[in-house]
Amino acid sequence: MSRRLVLALAACALAAAAFADVSPSPWPRRPRPAASRKILKTETDPASATGDGKVTVVDDAGKKTEFPVNAATRVMRDGKKVSFDTALIGDLVVLAKFDPKTKTLSVLELRSGTDKPAAAAPPSGRVLGEVAFADALKGELSVKLGAGRTRTFGIGEKTKIVREAEGKPAAEADFATVKVGDSVEVLSGDGKTADEIRVRAASR
Repeated sequence: MSRRLVLALAACALAAAAFADVSPSPWPRRPRPAASRKILKTETDPASATGDGKVTVVDDAGKKTEFPVNAATRVMRDGKKVSFDTALIGDLVVLAKFDPKTKTLSVLELRSGTDKPAAAAPPSGRVLGEVAFADALKGELSVKLGAGRTRTFGIGEKTKIVREAEGKPAAEADFATVKVGDSVEVLSGDGKTADEIRVRAASR
C-alpha cells in the first residue's frame, strides 16, 4: 500500500471522528424496574413441634415459588416482627434469605399497606390445630398452631360448626360444644372470621 494511500485513509478517519456525535444521549436510559413478588399462600403444619410450614410467592409474570418455613424463620413486616399466618397474603416481598439446598427461609421481610393491590381478593385460610380458647359469649376461637403460636378467629351468626364422631356421620353442632383441647379445622374466607369449624373425632 502506498504511503499516499495510507495518509489519505488516516485523514478520512480523523475527519469522521471529528464529526461523530460523541455527546451523551438526551434520552437517558431508564433503569429496568425490579420484578415485584408477593405472598400468594401460607400454610402451617399443626402436627409439627417446630412450626413447620410453607409459603408460596408469585412474581409479576405469574411464576410461583414455594419455600419451607420453620420456627427459626424470622418474619418481618414493615420493620416489625410478626407471626407467620394467612394475614401475610398479598404482602410484597422485600427480602428473602434461604438455604440454597433446602430452600428453607431464614429471613422473610415484607411490606404491606398501600403496596397491596386495592382490588386484591381477601386472604383465605385453612387452619388445622387444637383449640386453645373458646368463648361463646365473646364469639372467639383461638387455635394452637404449634411452636407456641396461636391464631384467633371471630365467630359470626353464619359460622357453621360441624362435629365428627367415631363411626358416625358428621353433624352440625352448636359453638358452645367446642371445648379446649378439641382438634379442629377452621375455614375462613377473610382470615379473621371463621366460616366453618370442623371438630374432628377424638383419637383413641
